Amino acid sequence: MKSFVKYILALKILIFSANMLFAQSRGIEARKEMNEAESYLKQGDARNLARYFNETIEISIEGKKQNYSRTQAEFVVKDFFSKNPPIPESFESYHRGQSSGLSYSIVKYASSNGNYRVFLKVKTSPQGRNIIDALDFIRE
Repeated sequence: MKSFVKYILALKILIFSANMLFAQSRGIEARKEMNEAESYLKQGDARNLARYFNETIEISIEGKKQNYSRTQAEFVVKDFFSKNPPIPESFESYHRGQSSGLSYSIVKYASSNGNYRVFLKVKTSPQGRNIIDALDFIRE
């Protein structure tokens, strides 16, 4: 009986350790994905940023909010970048966090036409990737 209890305890510890390692590696991957998305935002690269968009994404530019397909959103963001060319050296990442099952990032997008505070709202796809569900550009 004692060996059975030891076996069950060892199995529970093994499962717990495996779950912790998986969660830790997923967290590293999530940070990498967020860093890449922020890098494309910093560069004004709509095509590569769109790789991280959800199938439908909510975009708000100076209070004008609308839902777009991934392809439409790429063109909307590309248009924003062309009207507000980035100044990459002035880009700042203010904060990252999680709330109610969503992750978010708040960054400063500096352009020749002014600065914007950008909120990236991120969720996990069924495939386990972090995808941008909403982008808010707010003029500072």
